[in-house]
Amino acid sequence: MNQLLQKIKFMRTNRVFQYGIWALSTLIPTLISSPDLGITFGIVNNISRTYIEKGSIISEKMRLEGLNRLLILIAIGWFIVGGVILASYTFLGDNGDNSDQLFVALLLALSIFVFGIPTTLWSRVQLAMERGHESLHWEGIGKIVSFIGSLLVLLFFPNLFLLIVMTTLPTVIAAYINANIFRRNTLYTNNLILEKIKSVAETIKDNYSTLNTGAYFLLAQIAYLKCMRINHVKPLQLYF
Repeated sequence: MNQLLQKIKFMRTNRVFQYGIWALSTLIPTLISSPDLGITFGIVNNISRTYIEKGSIISEKMRLEGLNRLLILIAIGWFIVGGVILASYTFLGDNGDNSDQLFVALLLALSIFVFGIPTTLWSRVQLAMERGHESLHWEGIGKIVSFIGSLLVLLFFPNLFLLIVMTTLPTVIAAYINANIFRRNTLYTNNLILEKIKSVAETIKDNYSTLNTGAYFLLAQIAYLKCMRINHVKPLQLYF
């Protein structure tokens, strides 16, 4: 319903090509099926076992913080690789005079998407502790804000870039709120001084078995993008 209402209003106030750009921008999250390379899936069983045995995951605090840092680096990597792909797609493709607008819109959507990658770790941890409903609660709030905000933009401030932000950013912000509340109430209840977080190299070494599963997700991701053949998708084609 959200997409339908936005489409109807957008087509009344904007050109068809701009609608195609917006639609393509919002498709970016669906093109990367495992942005965390499967790392968060690999820790669910370990966290669940620790929680069942000890009734707490405080002992996993530094490990989780190290993985959070690793996911930030992965997000940066996705942004760099994605930026290069988007630049080649927009400026080397047949996009005419709309190349600049298309590139900025896609890069904006990519930036918001990769910004939310680290939060997937904490939603998986909540799932392992049978508290997945908490992340779903905040996800629902984000979607409601996104829906209302998008309609307000279309009605009163019709702008392509602002609409992309309102369509994608609220759920990411909600995910960060959820992650921060969870970390504060679960890992830092004792007000303990934060221990030194391990380096990325140490984190990879300590979580080798977990990270090893990510190689399969990476291969699956490459195969998925290859099948999608994203470089042949044109914004105007999304309208039909």
